[in-house]
Amino acid sequence: MTPFGRPPGCLSTAPEAASSCRTRIWWTKDLHDWFVKCVDRLGGPNKATPKEILKLMDTRGLNIFHVKSHLQKYRNAKNVSESMEAYQLKDALQLQLDIQRRLHEQGEIQRKLQVRIEEQGKMLLKLMNTQQRSIRRSSVVVADSRIVGRSKM
Repeated sequence: MTPFGRPPGCLSTAPEAASSCRTRIWWTKDLHDWFVKCVDRLGGPNKATPKEILKLMDTRGLNIFHVKSHLQKYRNAKNVSESMEAYQLKDALQLQLDIQRRLHEQGEIQRKLQVRIEEQGKMLLKLMNTQQRSIRRSSVVVADSRIVGRSKM
């Protein structure tokens, strides 16, 4: 900008004349890729300045306003992309924590079930032993009664 608020090369002070000095350009993929390479060479979007980028690009028809605008859009898009990645990473970490918590809970439930199974197994063994002793006693009693019954004959 000149000291009078006009782009260099524009003599008129009328607003419509100033805007006509800023011709619109289309950022083709090749032009954008060249822009990105220049930005990267200059240390990235937050370090590179429009003036340095314009000088390095050395592209006919391109002026400081085009580069300023494109750099601003590029920085915003990069920030949005990084914040989306951070958000996705946060979601992934939260999901992983939820899964770990559920696995821990399932492990605790399985441990408690295993303890109950072992307790019930011990109780069943006790019952079986008691029943076997009871059966042996009743067999002995029956056998004794047969022996006693024969001896009376």
